[in-house]
Amino acid sequence: MSAAAIFLAASMCVLGVGGGPSDGSTAVPMPAADAARMAQATTALLAEQMPPANSVVILKDAAGCARGDTYSPALALSLRQAGFALAVDGQPTPGAHLVRYHVSAPWEDSVLLRVQLDNRETSQLFTRGLDGVLREAGPLSVRTVQ
Repeated sequence: MSAAAIFLAASMCVLGVGGGPSDGSTAVPMPAADAARMAQATTALLAEQMPPANSVVILKDAAGCARGDTYSPALALSLRQAGFALAVDGQPTPGAHLVRYHVSAPWEDSVLLRVQLDNRETSQLFTRGLDGVLREAGPLSVRTVQ
């Protein structure tokens, strides 16, 4: 991926261009290995912001996810394995944190991950290395959303 494409993607993250998790959760279909990698990255981002053993997470429904979505179930599994408790979306759960996500593939061999925890959104671009593995590319972007 060219430096210009990485700069454009990072700019889109910072500016919030191209939709996002504030309306719900979405994820494009991807191979299971990529979904697991993205789920682990999401879990790590969330664990930096709240302690897994003491946190209840509500994953905003994945109604916007495409058929064949492998990310949503991988994320639920990764969160449970890290020690997060998961609550059912739509049921009142005192003290629970709402998590929305948007996983898109803006260019070939790249994935844009946007995760919203309550009112804070984190974005990270991933590109595929020569070995075929997705890796972080460019800066991590964090912003407060209304």
